[in-house]
Amino acid sequence: MCGSTIRTYEPGDEEGIASLLRTCFDTFRNYGLDGERWLEYLRINPGMKPEGAYILEEEGRIVSHVQVVEKDLRTPLGVVKVAGIANVSTHPDFRGRGYASTLLRRALKDYKDKGFPLSGLFTGFASGPQRIYRRLGFTDVTLDRYHLAPMMDAEKFASSVKYISVSEFVDQNLKAIASIYKDVGAMFSGWPPRSEVEWQEKFVKRLAYHSFFCIPRSEGDFMVAKEGDDVVGYVVGMRLPQERETYNVLEIVCDRCRVDVLQALYNWIVNRAKDIGCKAIRSILPPHANYERVFKGFASIVGRGVFMIALLNLKDLLGSTVGKRQLAEYAPSLRMKLTVGEQEIKLNIKGNEVEVDENIPPDAEVQMPPETFNKLLFGIIDVKEALLDSAVKSLCSLNTIRSALNVLFPTTPPHIWPADHW
Repeated sequence: MCGSTIRTYEPGDEEGIASLLRTCFDTFRNYGLDGERWLEYLRINPGMKPEGAYILEEEGRIVSHVQVVEKDLRTPLGVVKVAGIANVSTHPDFRGRGYASTLLRRALKDYKDKGFPLSGLFTGFASGPQRIYRRLGFTDVTLDRYHLAPMMDAEKFASSVKYISVSEFVDQNLKAIASIYKDVGAMFSGWPPRSEVEWQEKFVKRLAYHSFFCIPRSEGDFMVAKEGDDVVGYVVGMRLPQERETYNVLEIVCDRCRVDVLQALYNWIVNRAKDIGCKAIRSILPPHANYERVFKGFASIVGRGVFMIALLNLKDLLGSTVGKRQLAEYAPSLRMKLTVGEQEIKLNIKGNEVEVDENIPPDAEVQMPPETFNKLLFGIIDVKEALLDSAVKSLCSLNTIRSALNVLFPTTPPHIWPADHW
């Protein structure tokens, strides 16, 4: 590290960052990323800020880079601030020196100090980067899963739906669409809240098709389902430049995941894909029975990507979400010491309230591995499975602990749409 400098972005660094990303990633090279486009990301994505761009220099040359994207993600505990890790890159001539790991440690420390209780990222499963992230405290939460069907299979399950029409999005539809997105999102973990700026920048002015990448919006890309004059759902889909024979459904959301609305949008998707000459349809769908029912002709395929989480501060996590608040359901009284890895906290659960109280003598002690806690937090496993993976020492019954934690951690399956990746 002799002669190297670690710092955050300064005006003028954008060209060096863009050059490094083009060198390290085919996606950015094919996309034509340059300094101007990199700066545009700061406007498109409110969570991407200049102070989140970490740089390691050798003799004035940017040779390693990490971008932190600030995200708000839903969990059973509530909406949580997450330091999203992206664009981890080191120039090929400087690899093997631990530069990326050094930048990551610095970024994680800084964002822990800023009060971010979690950090999250997406990477390839069984890859070199995944091994590095695990050494830094990240654990696997879930693998990517997508749905795919040849056109001949997708067409079999298209059927007419009365009273639901599908038409082109207009600006007046945005308020209703944003409201539906928010309401449905409460059913899932991960699903981030979206600001009006994000809706405008990612869906109205252009279309973000995955994380940092976007293209101009064309007629037919953003459609709205209506029941009479009421907006009841929407779909975003397109043929991407790199996948000319596949129609990609980027989002499909409707009021309460209604089967009839999903079916109407599905019919439109099939007709649209056929009209523009696509041979297959691909989508990432929320894990919900109604989506499975409508997309029953699609194969569910596990991809090579993995979503990973690092618990930066257990006390900040539970303090910011639990504090002292009303629970949705009644819980049995329980004074519990929860240990996750080397971090611990004491919770006083009683009736429909829970509070963090470090002075209580615990009735139960639960030692939970970080990978188990992170999966519980994002709805991959339920409380019963988490307790089976944990060491429990208690004066009360295991059923009491399970019942109390079930109220605190209701199972909500995870889903994050491609435009919200980082």
